[in-house]
Amino acid sequence: MAWRLLLNTRKSMMARTKQSGFTLMEACIALSLIAICFSLTFATITKNNQIASTSRLFTLAQELARNQIDQIESAAPFNPLNVNSQGVSAPLIPTVLAMGTTTANNVPLYIDPSTNPVTNVVTATVTTVISDAGSYNARAGQVTVSYTYRSKSFSVVMNTIRVPDT
Repeated sequence: MAWRLLLNTRKSMMARTKQSGFTLMEACIALSLIAICFSLTFATITKNNQIASTSRLFTLAQELARNQIDQIESAAPFNPLNVNSQGVSAPLIPTVLAMGTTTANNVPLYIDPSTNPVTNVVTATVTTVISDAGSYNARAGQVTVSYTYRSKSFSVVMNTIRVPDT
């Protein structure tokens, strides 16, 4: 009886040993699933980096346009109806508020610090249009920042109105 119990125990241990572990097919399937997950993760990270760099450049273009708008809004003195002490018309108009269109080409928008700064520069074209806003001798300003990144064109447009100081 003890001999049978020992034999049954040994048989059950052998049966367990044969069934434990993974087959080659199971291991290959598991590795392929892990590889798919890693490749999808890598593709997602790459796409997120592309979106982040595009967003960074768009933010920099907005800041460049905002700086030009700030110059328009803060240029002083601005009084197109100014009359001097002899009663002669002497308008006070800063050059940034002169009517017309000014264009600045190849304005550096972003220089990649991790690579060669000569080849990895994103440049922009800044166009400022100053026009008569109609009433109250006000001037309307429109700033457009245009740039190309990864063969795709982007532009930022901001507007402002400037009234005389007095």
